[in-house]
Parts: sequence; structure tokens; C-alpha cells
Amino acid sequence: MLAGFEERLGERAEHWDPDLTLRLNRSVVVDVDAVLTSTGVASADRLAIAAVWKSDRTRLRGPGMSVPLSGRSGETRISLSLDVPGHLAGGSLEIRTVLIRTEGDEEENPIVARRAGAVLWSERVSVALEGSASRFPVTVLDFSGVPGLAGDAPWALEWSPRDLEQPILGAMRLLVNSGAPRVVEAISGTSDAENASIASMVRFDVARSLVHGALSEEEFVQGVREFEADSVGRMLANLLDRYWPGVAPEVLAKRLVETPHRLESDLQVKTGLLGE
Repeated sequence: MLAGFEERLGERAEHWDPDLTLRLNRSVVVDVDAVLTSTGVASADRLAIAAVWKSDRTRLRGPGMSVPLSGRSGETRISLSLDVPGHLAGGSLEIRTVLIRTEGDEEENPIVARRAGAVLWSERVSVALEGSASRFPVTVLDFSGVPGLAGDAPWALEWSPRDLEQPILGAMRLLVNSGAPRVVEAISGTSDAENASIASMVRFDVARSLVHGALSEEEFVQGVREFEADSVGRMLANLLDRYWPGVAPEVLAKRLVETPHRLESDLQVKTGLLGE
């Protein structure tokens, strides 16, 4: 569930936003007797089912709900929930459901995983947090009829770093050339290897434009004011914090001037440019 949207988890979280918290729910059926037999653990009192998450974009991870199996036998259904703060995530989110030991026992069979915290079973699911849903409007049009745009350009981000206080929806727009059908298809969320590569190029180029624009605007870099939740300024601050957690804009602005190639290569990795 995300800001009122409730849907079955698929390959993409279409309504994800870094300003919101993603809540995931899962129901797991566990055959406790079979688990004890296959793992060699003496008692269900020493086991629990838990959920954890990890983001490849921020390299951060976090725990979710942990449910002990104590007092259970036979087949039992367990409900788990997991909250992922948007500002800590991005890119591909890996969700793991794990069966763990909560208590160790050195007296058990030496071939059994005896230490507390040992993972006895796990299942992984990945979801893209930056799929076809966009942070700002996307408009498909024929560039040949738009003054100031190169007719053969595949896309362009329409915005100004001076519009820091303006709402995102009114101040930003990704223009996609209808004369570039593969780009239109990639932006629409159609999934195949080529479209994924094109989408990653668009994502990198948009992020590059936003990062360069933000770090070239003195008012933003100096942090002289607080910006409203849906403003361009707040979105830029969240973007930088997501890519470079804990690094001040002044430091990033200095890097952009002194070692721009390093900042660029870092951004390629963080946006998943041409990633698998």
C-alpha cells in the first residue's frame, strides 16, 4: 500500500514516491512440523519468520516484522508487513522472506545450524521503484513542430532551476518525441531488454539535468530556505539525498566544479545506466 494505493506487488511499484512510505504485506503458510524435521531444530520456540528489504540504489537495508513460530504446529498461516521509507530506497528493491533461528543451542546435532540469527530458508522478490510512473508529467509530441527543440531529439526535460518554489506538476515536464517510437514505448513501461536500456538512458539524462541544475543554483546550494513538500526545491533536495545520503549540497557543488567526471560516473551507477 502506498499513499492510498493498494495493489498486488508486481515487477514495478507504479505509484512509488520517495516522499512516501511503501507498505508491503505478505501471507506465508508454514508447515512447522516439516520445518523442524528438515532443519533438525529441536523446537519451534527457537524459530521465526521475518521480512527484510534492501535497495540497490541507496545500498541501505532494513527489517520488517518478525513472527515467532513458538507454540505453533502443523500448517499455520503467518501475516507479515514491511515498511520501506521512500527516502531510503530507490532503483530496485529486494524483499526477502526468511526463516531464522532466534535462539542458539550448542547441544544440538553439529550438522544443524545452531547459532542465533542463522537463516534456514529464504525467498527473494525484486520490484522496480522507478518504473513507468513519473515524478512529473510526460508529454509525447512531434518535436519538428516545437520551436527551440531539435526535430530529431528523442526527449527533452522542460524545467528551470530557478523555479525552486514552484509545484513539480506545474514546473516540470518530460517531452518525448513522437518521432522516436522506441523511446515512447520504453517510457510507457513496456518491458524488454532494449526498452530497459533506453529507459535507463532517459533516467540518467533526467537525473543529470536535475543534479547539474540544482548544484548550479546558489540559492539551493546554500540552503537559505525550506521548500514545500511538492515543490521543485524539495524534490531536488530529496533527489540529492537519495543518491548521496548525508552529503551536503555545497560539497556536491564543489565536486561538480573540481571533479565533474567523478560525479558523472557516480551518477551513472546510482541511476542504473545500462544496468542489467
